[in-house]
Amino acid sequence: MTSVNYTGLSFIGKRKENQDNYCILKIDDNTYYIAVADGMGGQKGGELASSLTIYIAQEYLKTQFESPVQISELKNILRQINHLAQETIANEIKKQPELHGMGTTLSSMIIHDGFYACSNIGDSRIYLLKDDIIEQISFDHTYISEYFAAHGGKIDSNIIEQYSHIITRSIDGGNNESDIFLSESKLDLNNGTIFLLCSDGLITDKINTNTNIFKNYIKGSSILEESAKNLISNAFYNGSADNITVVLLEYGNYPRKKLKLKQLPFPPDENLDPYSYQKHPKKIRKWPLILGIVLLVVSVIIILELLNISALAKIIKFINKFLPF
Repeated sequence: MTSVNYTGLSFIGKRKENQDNYCILKIDDNTYYIAVADGMGGQKGGELASSLTIYIAQEYLKTQFESPVQISELKNILRQINHLAQETIANEIKKQPELHGMGTTLSSMIIHDGFYACSNIGDSRIYLLKDDIIEQISFDHTYISEYFAAHGGKIDSNIIEQYSHIITRSIDGGNNESDIFLSESKLDLNNGTIFLLCSDGLITDKINTNTNIFKNYIKGSSILEESAKNLISNAFYNGSADNITVVLLEYGNYPRKKLKLKQLPFPPDENLDPYSYQKHPKKIRKWPLILGIVLLVVSVIIILELLNISALAKIIKFINKFLPF
């Protein structure tokens, strides 16, 4: 049986509410669906848009693999999820006009019989970690990313600051389509592959993301949940002010490596100094130490008495001098 491990975590960060949603759906032993959705459009609208989109995806997928599915069909399944989500959001806005402007990103993927298909709309991301290389396999639908691509990789810092929050595609009840692609070859079970899906709260630098940090926290931890916690805490303590969501899926057995990594507190707390944090601070317990001293002294007294050595007075004086009672 294929070895598949997965975990997901979402943290509210410095926001008043969490508009992120995610899912990890095991459809059967050979098929998995994972997704991250980052809502927008106010407290009620953003959370509703992302939760509805995740719900629609899961409900649709429950019926799609009841009969055999060909690898070539995976792209169309993801495309249909996008269309259903757009229709659902549009209908919700018709029922509640005050929700006009709500929407969500959606980064998702299906792994089926060793192949995978990815879908992305908005600025939530998909990364692939294989061998010792991590790469982003989704494209951000943002004003910044499109400007960056159009100007040969050059962009002024003032433009980043002013327009970093603007996305150019989303699931908002309109006609925006996702980028969808299918893997060309089957995943290698022997060497293993890890997929990271995240909301943009994990990305503290929208242009020059240091993916080595992601790689080290993933491969340097033996447990995926520990990796997810470290990734979230690292983003928070490096300036992320947004909701932060991470989903990790390991297909096969990815080789881990012992790395000296800074252990950060989880859940993050802006009132804590992460640089003085100890994951498991050792507490010195006084009573076992005192009891040990008492037993040692009593043992010495007994031995001296047995040896008929009249040093009892000195021992009692020693006890009164050093013991705190």
